[in-house]
Amino acid sequence: MTGPRIPELPEATRCDDGYDWMALLPAGWKPLPDWNGVELGDWPFVVVAVYRLAEPGCYGSVGLWLEGGEVELTTHTTVDDLRERLNELAARYGHE
Repeated sequence: MTGPRIPELPEATRCDDGYDWMALLPAGWKPLPDWNGVELGDWPFVVVAVYRLAEPGCYGSVGLWLEGGEVELTTHTTVDDLRERLNELAARYGHE
């Protein structure tokens, strides 16, 4: 049995900046401009995107683009895990 299929994030080498990265996000991935009233990231230098799945064993994923072409992907088994990751990113990259 295989787990849920999360569409892959665009490779950093295919993008000049976060705007390019957002334009290449596969269907289902959504850039997240804010979280809990905090501006999230600093487009186009830092971009956060979310993919919500809500299947058994996987609630969704969070993608992070950082200037310089670094891309991170985290997958979360519960809504609380996903929210915790977004809270962490808001604390690190958020602006009020």
